[in-house]
Amino acid sequence: ATRTIHYVDADGNKLADDVVQTVKLSRSATVDFSDPAKPTVTYGAWNATGSYESVISPEVSGYTTNQKLVESATPGSPESATVSVIYSVNKVTMPKAPKELKQYGSVKKGTAIYAVKHIYMYKDMTFKRSSRIISYVRQPRINRPMFIVKRIVKLANGKVLYQVKDVNHRSKSAGKVGYITVNANYVKPVYYQSVPSKITVINSKGVNGYKLKGLKGKSMHYKQGQVLKVKGIVKHNSTTRYILSNGQYITANKKLVKWNKQKFAKTIKATHGINLYRDVNLQKRVAKVHIKKGVKLNVKELEYSRASDFTTFGAKRYYVKGGYVTGNTDFVKVVKMK
Repeated sequence: ATRTIHYVDADGNKLADDVVQTVKLSRSATVDFSDPAKPTVTYGAWNATGSYESVISPEVSGYTTNQKLVESATPGSPESATVSVIYSVNKVTMPKAPKELKQYGSVKKGTAIYAVKHIYMYKDMTFKRSSRIISYVRQPRINRPMFIVKRIVKLANGKVLYQVKDVNHRSKSAGKVGYITVNANYVKPVYYQSVPSKITVINSKGVNGYKLKGLKGKSMHYKQGQVLKVKGIVKHNSTTRYILSNGQYITANKKLVKWNKQKFAKTIKATHGINLYRDVNLQKRVAKVHIKKGVKLNVKELEYSRASDFTTFGAKRYYVKGGYVTGNTDFVKVVKMK
């Protein structure tokens, strides 16, 4: 005969597919030989061989097995008798799966954001110290670490997190994926969404103006410190572009441009003797060149050291004729702004 195993919870709700097993049946028989010519046979009840405890319960997500068994047998002829073994289980409280949000504030999936203060990237949503994978210390605006939002998740406790990809191409962390805070005091969108009357180019290498919003058809190059008039803004995929008064398109990336007129050092004076270097990290000194106290230097660009190293804050450097000098106010003084 067969027995059907039903996997249900305490309320009878189905948890897994039924399993049908073939079982051997047996029953006792008593023979009465009072009349030797015609013995009388009396049969006992049919019984399935094997114990009900031998039934193995499958793993059911969200439940744990209760070893108490509920047994029942469906009456019928020996050939079709069915024994049903019903498992009763207790439900386990499982953590709710994170809910994916379409938007959090002005941030959507695909938005570029950057860190304005020291943050960590975590490998999972626990935000435990042991799950930290990268530390991003606070950086100068033009070198802030940037990320693309892959998902926005809301945990059962109401906490919201960003799952991001590190897009700082020259850094050791480039391409890493993990979770970071959504606190607007620590991370903000990279691209402006509104229009000022003017902007200043802050990128040390300047920016280009283009004929098309896709930043194609280069028209002009604008140096660091140049102030540009703005008449509008347009979206391009997940970014924005400013439309200048001359009709050119320019990036609205906050790492490259900043609202209103910004002041930059034009002339500096050495307050102590300083050296000249070929690199922004001041590791390769220009031989036989020493700038004496009181010498004035014209500044071409303002830069910061270790642009792709997020483990330390970048130090200010001035690019002058022939190379780089320190921006430390203990050694140089700004005497003229532009």
